Amino acid sequence: MDELQQVLANNLSRLMEERHLSSGLAVESVTGVSRAQVNNIKACRHSATIETLSKLSEGFGVLPWALLHPAAELLDDPRLAALIDAFERTPESGRDVILQVAEAQARYSVP
Repeated sequence: MDELQQVLANNLSRLMEERHLSSGLAVESVTGVSRAQVNNIKACRHSATIETLSKLSEGFGVLPWALLHPAAELLDDPRLAALIDAFERTPESGRDVILQVAEAQARYSVP
């Protein structure tokens, strides 16, 4: 089993649970991806195609790359969207400062 397949399977299962979709058939109705494909992805029996990732991401309302990110649950935090928006609007010189502060905070914070 490929590590990326497992990440996708975990994220798909998490999204299904969050949206109260208990079966592949329910996911099929939301995404257009067949329940057989959904079940195969969750069981890591087959790799997903780009088209399948696109349908899943559109149906779940997430970016395609988020389905393949190991810590995708963090991406659902609205504070992250606000941070990204602010970062995009910040001039390049300010972005360096933001990154330095974030790295220092992460390095010296007590969990």
